[in-house]
Amino acid sequence: MEMLKILGSAFPALRFLEREEALKRQAAELAAELEQCKAERDACKNEIQKLNTALDLSSQERDGYKKAYEIVCTDLSNTQQTLTSLVPQGLEIVKEATVQEPAEIQRVKDAEGLLEKLEEIVSQEKLPESTAKILLDPMFSLEDRARYRSLFADRRLEKWSGIARAVAHIVNTQNIEYSARSSSPQRAAEIADQLEREGLVRLEPVLSASQVAEIRQYFLERPVLNGHIPTTARHRTLRRYVNHTAEDYPIGCYPVCDIVNAPHLLELAFDPLILDAAAKYFACAPRITFLQTWWNFSSEEGPSYSYGQNRFHRDESDAKMFWLYVYLTDVEEGCGEHRMIRQSGNFDELRSSYERILNDPQLAKEFEGYKLEDFYGPSHSLPEHLKMALFPDKEEILTGPAGSMFISRGIDYHKVSLPSTQRRMIFAARFCLNDFRDVEPNRDGERIPGSILARRVGADEQLRYITKTRFDWSGS
Repeated sequence: MEMLKILGSAFPALRFLEREEALKRQAAELAAELEQCKAERDACKNEIQKLNTALDLSSQERDGYKKAYEIVCTDLSNTQQTLTSLVPQGLEIVKEATVQEPAEIQRVKDAEGLLEKLEEIVSQEKLPESTAKILLDPMFSLEDRARYRSLFADRRLEKWSGIARAVAHIVNTQNIEYSARSSSPQRAAEIADQLEREGLVRLEPVLSASQVAEIRQYFLERPVLNGHIPTTARHRTLRRYVNHTAEDYPIGCYPVCDIVNAPHLLELAFDPLILDAAAKYFACAPRITFLQTWWNFSSEEGPSYSYGQNRFHRDESDAKMFWLYVYLTDVEEGCGEHRMIRQSGNFDELRSSYERILNDPQLAKEFEGYKLEDFYGPSHSLPEHLKMALFPDKEEILTGPAGSMFISRGIDYHKVSLPSTQRRMIFAARFCLNDFRDVEPNRDGERIPGSILARRVGADEQLRYITKTRFDWSGS
């Protein structure tokens, strides 16, 4: 397989082999979705049968389930047709489409002196051999998503800051050098420095109470998917309205097409000060890679649950991340407050703290069976008290009225507390150095017309670069 990759780099006509593997994965995903559609169809059919015999249910509720059944059956039929034709037709298309390299791809060999500078960074940062091999390949490109993701196969997260430095240099050399957009570059630098030190920055609210209410009302008129993000929603063909049946599931999220059309949120995410702070933190122009709005419903409204976001964990979406969060409801303790362990993404401190624990007989006993490396990754399965013992007195409980804002870097331990008394609604925008995402159609993956952003925020060259992985500027 390694030889095939080498040949594929040298002879573009052979790169269809990699695409063939991607096509097979897509077929497997469709097959899984097909089974999910069947299960949803059967569930809807059962509900219809129950409703037909129930005397106390309205015709409106019956019609709702019948409509859901029709939608699921249509989706099932479409998925079956797609799956049937995907492999025999798709392989030929892939072979033809990948004979020529896309013209826009820039490889590190194309910029004079770039490889030499990357060699210097790799040496200074003492990056793992597997990572260095990828970065120093003359054919490496940030636009090659699979190769970019493979930079992070080594799960030693303490090395990712070195990768970030190398990627930032590639961006500045080959793409665009960021120029400040706000009138407060000093404030942007302060935000970036605090984020680097602490992993968390609380911001003064920007939205007024009436603007937050307008945003909330906009979303209340749109149905949610019952999951944390659209692509992992349990029932991806069904929509549920808040204050109707959405609370039957613990989480409800909105697709990106609804988020970009919401009032005020685009202006907030692309505020010049936010972009300047992100660029200062990354040491290069940032890229928007994710927009997210979701509800966490309280256990009083629906079933209790345990979910990945409800345990202290790290995000691993890129070598560096810059998350902007905005509460869209009042959040007190017990209302799904965000909690974070400050400085837990500082790996020098992690090592020092781990050594301190090993020298304490009582604490060392609790950590028996755990290695330092166990705390580098996402850590969903690790006991909560061990993470907190590594960083005593560092937990931040983020509460505040609707409109409260904060920035985190994702790599620090964080979680959403289970809401027990009141539901929580939140908006998030994630900026990264680059985008891991495969460019393929999915429920939340289609790029958004750049004209939407142009009307509300702008369309200059720098903004087009920042948004090009999520916004389509081809027709603008």
